[in-house]
Amino acid sequence: MDTGQLLRVGPHTLRRLPEAMARRNAFCHCVYMHGVRPLGTSDGSWSKSTTEAFRKIVQEQPHVYLALLSAQVEVGDDGVKKVAVSLQYDENRTTHAFEDDVIVQTDVAVRLKEMGLLLIDQGARGDEDGMVSNC
Repeated sequence: MDTGQLLRVGPHTLRRLPEAMARRNAFCHCVYMHGVRPLGTSDGSWSKSTTEAFRKIVQEQPHVYLALLSAQVEVGDDGVKKVAVSLQYDENRTTHAFEDDVIVQTDVAVRLKEMGLLLIDQGARGDEDGMVSNC
């Protein structure tokens, strides 16, 4: 997932791909967070506070996982082919004072919903609280 800065380079940096790599399919795919809708905007666009919170959550994690929700490729209103995913990250949770921490996978969309920044469509996420034990 690219959340970094845009870097423009000149055409002099382009090189021909090795033959073996040129025959492979694309290494990247357009994805979208399935079953989520923005809150607080009349035109359906994402608010600045939501995009900033999303970026902060993702950038603070050492690992963010893409969970494929459907192998079916959908075509968006803009004509772009997309695949539905859930973004997840590992979170340490302390359950009791004298027990080991538990590692759970947390859904980014569920976390943003808890912060009051988006809506999740009913049944779009299987596990409503977004927590799946990893142990």
